[in-house]
This record gives sequence, C-alpha cells and structure tokens, in this order.
Amino acid sequence: MKRILMLILAMSLVLTVPVFASESAKLPEFNVTLNGRAVDSSFRQFPLLLYKDITYFPMTYYDCRFLGLKTEWNSETNTLSIEKSNSFLGGAYRDYKWEWENGKVYPVSVCDFNIEINGKAIDNASEEYPLLIFRDVTYFPLTWRFAKEEFGWSYSFDSEKGLAITADNVKTKQLNLPGISENPGMVGTDGVYYYYRSGKNIMRALREDTSSPEIIHTQPDNYVGDGNGSYTTFLYDKGKLYMSYHIGNASMGTTYWYKINPDGSLLKEYPSGYNSGGFGYGEYTVTEGNISASLGYGGGQFGFLYSVDGAEKQVVSDRVTFGKRDENGYITQPKPQIVGKNIYVYGVEDGKDGIYRFNTETGELKKITEASGNFVAFSGWDNLGLNGMTDMLIYVRDKKLYRLSVENGAEVMLYSASDADRLISGFGGNTIFLAVEHEGKTKVYRYDSHGLGSFSGCMMETALPANVILNDAGMIVDMYEDGEYNPKDDIRLFAASGLLSMYISSDSARGSGFIYENTLIYVTDDGLIVEADMTPDIYKGN
Repeated sequence: MKRILMLILAMSLVLTVPVFASESAKLPEFNVTLNGRAVDSSFRQFPLLLYKDITYFPMTYYDCRFLGLKTEWNSETNTLSIEKSNSFLGGAYRDYKWEWENGKVYPVSVCDFNIEINGKAIDNASEEYPLLIFRDVTYFPLTWRFAKEEFGWSYSFDSEKGLAITADNVKTKQLNLPGISENPGMVGTDGVYYYYRSGKNIMRALREDTSSPEIIHTQPDNYVGDGNGSYTTFLYDKGKLYMSYHIGNASMGTTYWYKINPDGSLLKEYPSGYNSGGFGYGEYTVTEGNISASLGYGGGQFGFLYSVDGAEKQVVSDRVTFGKRDENGYITQPKPQIVGKNIYVYGVEDGKDGIYRFNTETGELKKITEASGNFVAFSGWDNLGLNGMTDMLIYVRDKKLYRLSVENGAEVMLYSASDADRLISGFGGNTIFLAVEHEGKTKVYRYDSHGLGSFSGCMMETALPANVILNDAGMIVDMYEDGEYNPKDDIRLFAASGLLSMYISSDSARGSGFIYENTLIYVTDDGLIVEADMTPDIYKGN
C-alpha cells in the first residue's frame, strides 16, 4: 500500500512534465509548500528538484530544521548523519533567495560519501532514488520510506494546490510589521503586537490585521538608541505588559518603565522585578502590593531600600553587606523577595553569605540561614503537618538545594549534586526550576512550591551545556557546543510557564525572546521576526 501511494504521488508529479535522463534534474512546475510556507524555486539558490520523477528536498541547515530534522557532518569518517529530532525543534524559514533566476534543467551527481539516516547506514549506490548533490548541498528523495517512515512527514499532491509537506514539529511564521526598523529589536504582545518603528515611535498593530498600526508613544529626544529600537524592551509580567527605554549613560543612566494597557494607553509603572539603574549599578527592585524593595550599589556603598505605600526608607546595617557581588563588587544575584510584610534579601556577614528577613512593620533584620546562590521566598502550604501558612525559602548551599520553613526552622534537602556537577538554579513565581549539569548532560527539573512541594521529575535533558534564564512568563535555556557561547551555533530552548510548552529554536536570537501564554516572539541575528505557537502539554515529568 505504501509503495502504491508513493507511485501515485510520483505519477501525479509528472503529469504535465516530460522525463529527463537520470544525470539531470529539473525544477518542479507545480506549487510547493513546506509547513504551510510557499516555496519559490525560481530565484532560490537551493530549489526543490525533480529527479527520476521524484521530488527532491535540499538538506540545508535551515530547511532541515524548519521541518524538524538535524544534520551533522563528520569529516573524519566522511559521513553525513540525518535524523528526525523531537517535535519541539524548529526555526525561521529562509527562502535562500538570490538575484539569478534558475533555469529549467541542471546536472546533478550521486552522493559518494557515507550516509546515515536515524542511525542506519544507507547504501546510496544501490538506492533506486539515491541522495544527490546539487550546488554542494545534499538532496534526498521524498519517497514514502524517507519522508514518511524516517522523518514522520505527511505530504499530499493535487493538480491545483501542488505538493504540500508538513512535519510534526513546532510551526513558525515570520512577522512583517509595517515600518519596523531594518534591524529590529524586541517585539511584544498581549494579543496585539507592539514594536519599535524607525523614528522613535512605539507602534501597536492588531494581530488579525497589521496593515494600520497606531503610534502609542514617541521616545524623547535624549533617548539612547541606534535607530532600531535595540534599547527598547517589552516584558510580560504577572498578567501585565510593560515597555521600557533608557536615557543617559548605559551604566549610570535611567531606565523608564510603562505599563501598556489593553487599549494601548501608557501608565508609568514598574514591573514586579527589574534592573532600573536608578539607584546605581546592578539594582534589583521588586514590588508586591504596597511594598517595594530595592537592592543596588551606588555612591560607593551597597544599599537596601524599601518602601511601604510609597514612603521610601533605607535599611542600614554596620554588620551586613547586602547583595551577592561579582568580581567588580557589583550586585548580580539574587533580587529581594517579598512575602506579606517580610522582605527577604541576600547578605554577607563575617565572610559568610546568607538570607536575611526584614520585617517592614517592626524594622527587625534577622539572618534566617546560610546560602550560596539563588533563593526564592514564598507563602508556604498547610498540608504537610505545618500549623497554618508559613513563609518558606528554597535556596542553594554548597551545591545542594534546600527548603526551609522560616517559622520553625525545619530544613529539608531537595537535591544534591556531586562535586563534579554544576548546579544552575532558576526560580520564577510559584514554579521553581532547577538545572543541573551531570556527566556531560544538563537536566532541568520543576518544583511546585505550592502543594506537596516535590520535584515532578526530569522535565528536559540535553547533552549540551546550558544557561538557564527565567522570568514570570517562561524559561529560556541557551545551549551551546564545547561549553562556550557561539552566536553562530547556539540553540535556544524556550518553555512557557510550568514547562508545559516547549520550543527548541535552531536560530541564534537577539536578546532573550518574548513569551506570552504559549506564543513566543523573537528576533533572529539576521533580522527575521519569528512567532512560534509552542506545543502545549509536552512534558509532564517522568
């Protein structure tokens, strides 16, 4: 049956086209779509081809990843490996357009190197439809065996619509936003698009019709920018959309934040956590209800400021230096945490790092526990034998992750890594993520801070080193070869809140991307604006 279907497809492709000799291939004269994207082979450097009445697909880096495939060349063994990746892999579509129009017929050659498909060796010399080389790119045939059985693609053909190929990976689309700068910065959404347009304007465009955007804000004359809005950012935080821009020196200037209302109007308001630069280098400010807390460096000293109902005060201590510092002495991590009337802040006393609690009503500053890395504070649960709700801490100390009940001091070790491992801890909201490098692999776990309070198992595993970035909307993991970041080769994994939606991007993206519900928007290093609707309910733990 499969053979019959393949033959039917092959026959349908050549109803109006003559057959050429086996040493020649020609361009298809029917329409072709890849994951819903129309392909124009006329001016494409690597067009689709017809050879022996079968359509051939170019195995370029981006074409493969656009359809969920990974390729790797081993120069030592002279082997090309092609494999179907998981359904989360994808990327922007590149049209490979050049200025020359293609002809009708071209010579091709049969691949004479080793080929492996999904780990299985292919004897290309004996294949009825062998893999080919055209313009130094490998082409493989869209037979049932390769396209359907090996790569899981579905395809269809009819005389009007032509050939449609669909993979089961994450689908992406490119956004063409009117007037956007040639070198675009961040794009945000809360159901409509917001972006920077050349000329200092912030635009708002409806998703269903982007043809008539409106100006919602014009940046001031002393705005720091390079004409493309790279200093303008958008953030979706706790159900609200924010925009920021910077004025003044890059390190000592001021960052302004606005909340964007659903109708596009702006209101000066800070998100719950941000790096403002208003108090000095490395400031972190969080807001919960009527309480705000800031941690930063300025005027030659470290500072811990807080406000209740807008009345700002500074916490001064002759024994505690607030904040975790880098080699230059600037505060890097972590930002303060607010639970009810209490502010939890990182501090150093007598050379020992720890977590301190400041009571905004009594003014009491108390060390709660020693720690050596990120921490999160939250209102605890009452279903584990505790007497009512209690402030809870989760933190890192000596490569171990602990949970602590602040009220009774009960400490539980949640995760322990060996000395050879590198612990990467990322926290966000009521869902806590923990990434650990172990034996050459990076594993990501999820911990639900409200509820039973236990890890739900390994959520993601990659053989590449990773850097975890987390915000309230989701998680971003930079994965890169050989332990070094390379903007040409890095892979980005984006996951929406709770790690129930995921997308592994083959693109090198500028900045960290923007996540809204299950929608991801990012800008590639070659200036493409990509939107991906991430597949939901992928990881449930194991």
